[in-house]
Amino acid sequence: MTGALIASGALAGLMLLVVALATRRGRAQAQLLMAEEALDVRDRQLEAANRRARDGDELARRLRSGQF
Repeated sequence: MTGALIASGALAGLMLLVVALATRRGRAQAQLLMAEEALDVRDRQLEAANRRARDGDELARRLRSGQF
């Protein structure tokens, strides 16, 4: 009887550990996805900044040629 109680307690403890680890993994995965998305946005912002017209003359040339 006592052995069964100890075994059931140990099993419950293991189940709680598994749930806690799965939750932690899920949170870590969500943080990773958010970080990847933030880096993607930053990369797109940097690319847009590199493609921008440097001065008014370049902007006018782009507008005239239809490359804006």
